[in-house]
Amino acid sequence: MSQYTFSPMHYEAGIEIRFAGNNFLVKDIFAVLAAQAQQFCLPPLVKEQNSDAQFSLDYLAKSFESDVGLDYFSWGDHLLIVSGGIAKAQFTRLCMYGPKRLLKQADAWIGSFANSLLFLQAYAFDGLFDSLQSATHPVSYRVAKKNMDGVVVRNLGLPRPFHEECEIDTSFNPGRRPVHRTDTLVWSELISAQMWFAESFWPLAGKTKSSFSLDPKLGKVEDVGHGVLKITARDTPFDSDDQREHMDALRKAIYGVDPPMLPPELQKRDWLGSAKASVKRLFSDRKPADS
Repeated sequence: MSQYTFSPMHYEAGIEIRFAGNNFLVKDIFAVLAAQAQQFCLPPLVKEQNSDAQFSLDYLAKSFESDVGLDYFSWGDHLLIVSGGIAKAQFTRLCMYGPKRLLKQADAWIGSFANSLLFLQAYAFDGLFDSLQSATHPVSYRVAKKNMDGVVVRNLGLPRPFHEECEIDTSFNPGRRPVHRTDTLVWSELISAQMWFAESFWPLAGKTKSSFSLDPKLGKVEDVGHGVLKITARDTPFDSDDQREHMDALRKAIYGVDPPMLPPELQKRDWLGSAKASVKRLFSDRKPADS
């Protein structure tokens, strides 16, 4: 497997699943993955850090008995990212990246976890668009060969020789997914064309499952069992800043969050257009360096 595939942005599609708290053991996760792997004819998992060796599910589970942060696995033409608690092999998040067919399999993958009492939320997305919506450094756009129109770039204000260092302000991106933490769990303010929410999620957004409603113009809501609501906003993933209005309206309906006030030059621009506005913004607040 070539090195570039460590980056999620090189995959056409993705799925992310979050669990409530740190009580979902890794061995349980892998048991579900193994069952689904047979359905979709996927090969055994290969641990990226030692791609020459095959790792059984039992070995993978044991490898998480110590403290855990983040780990990567190749899986055929998929990339699997698992992250969890820092003790006792506990688990909070599963991300899977792969070819476009993964979007058609999302119901099956997510449904296989949704019957757990610990399931919290999930979404399916376009791999490149989702990655760039969270990218904080311009180099991500250069790697993806995308220019940066529609992106707010700020100078970091560092002294020379680092005075040209800058970062992307993702708080203006329509597909941003800020992470929120409580004492017992971690959840994400995600927006996607397909989203799944457990009944236990809604109090986090100040709502209840029974009270939540959505304007039919924004999407369809259906109960898919086990107390899980699925929201389908459109048939294909969000993949452009042109869909900002739809995404902002969804964020307001689900999380009660108003859209940010965009800089004037970004209000009617496509994120794949000319990069002139971003370049101007990068230098607009920079003070001349002392000679």
